[in-house]
Amino acid sequence: MGEYYPKQYYTHTLDSGDTLASKMQERICRWCYGLSRSPADQALHWLLHPQVNMFPPLRRPGATMLDFGCGNGRLLRQFIRFCFIMDGFEVDVESTRLAAQSARRVYTGGLASLAPPEPYDVKILNQVLEHLHTPRQTLDFLKGLLADDGTLIISVACNECLDFYLLKYCWYAFQAPTHLVHLNSRALRVLAKSCGFIIFKEEHASPLKALSPGRLHKHLLNLRRRHGGIPWGTAAAYVLSSLLALVPGVNRLKSDHITVYLKKSPAKESLQ
Repeated sequence: MGEYYPKQYYTHTLDSGDTLASKMQERICRWCYGLSRSPADQALHWLLHPQVNMFPPLRRPGATMLDFGCGNGRLLRQFIRFCFIMDGFEVDVESTRLAAQSARRVYTGGLASLAPPEPYDVKILNQVLEHLHTPRQTLDFLKGLLADDGTLIISVACNECLDFYLLKYCWYAFQAPTHLVHLNSRALRVLAKSCGFIIFKEEHASPLKALSPGRLHKHLLNLRRRHGGIPWGTAAAYVLSSLLALVPGVNRLKSDHITVYLKKSPAKESLQ
């Protein structure tokens, strides 16, 4: 799989964290984790918290977290600031080098190399599950490294969205051959149950991301590449549908990302 990732892949460089979006996210998280009681940060949290991908639970200062597929360590650096003790796991050599600058430890190689001294309080898989050849076996393995009262968080692109139905293979999350599976709420629940987990919280990303210039450009470029030119009917339907992100009640149709929070089942149940 590694040979299909370009040398300029985004996890091979460090982001500065100086963008306006990064600074706003920092303030939202500071409010969430009790490190700020600024009215301005409270207002940001109320208005924009759906723009933040996940909020891992911090039950105590020094809770341990594993970022499985940590890339260049962006989330490692972020959550260390909020009193988590962070470890990472990454198979890409260059990404591992960058991530190691931020974490307590970064495991690399196969799953057998992942042998922490104690179970983790939290594990996160951010944009990772779709890259795995064996997602069920991986979750089974990770379950054994999670504390009994721990939380597993999975965040993936969700194909239960209008963009998928309009664009089909031009949808941004169809990134062959690096994205091997495509998921939605039902698929995640079936997968979780088969591995002995229960999904206790489900969140969908803000539909406003559908209006971002980068997302619009990516989809229109994919349409042009696949069809050898712009199919104007499809392109017009897609662009106009993006305005639904502004309409309460139907804007959920434009949410193309899902984050689920899981805990261990009291006893592993077999699928009916």
